Amino acid sequence: MKIPLMTLSLLAALALSASAMSPAAEAFLRKVGIDPGSEQAGIADKDGAIATTYRGDSVVHSLESLVATNKKNGVVHFVATRAFIRSLKTDYARTVVPTSNFDQLYLTLEERSLVARKLADDIAGD
Repeated sequence: MKIPLMTLSLLAALALSASAMSPAAEAFLRKVGIDPGSEQAGIADKDGAIATTYRGDSVVHSLESLVATNKKNGVVHFVATRAFIRSLKTDYARTVVPTSNFDQLYLTLEERSLVARKLADDIAGD
């Protein structure tokens, strides 16, 4: 019993360290006016790599990759977009589609479909 418990503990520790925001990302977030300890920043970091498409090409974005390439606007939009989609998945009816700092580039294809449905529902409800 000790070996499986130790293995589980080790895996849990590795998972926690793997999702921890890098010091470079924390510094960059502060530089662009985002609190790295905020819920939104935590969501963006925990979401990790987002595989999607851009103009038909496969692309992968993450908070860390945008920081590494010094993409200020990309980081701001990635954080806001990931927080929005988390809210939409959690509370569809009461989530409002943002009018700024939102970029569908940072959504998976399935998430884009969900946002399209939300926009259609909002228009139909007006």
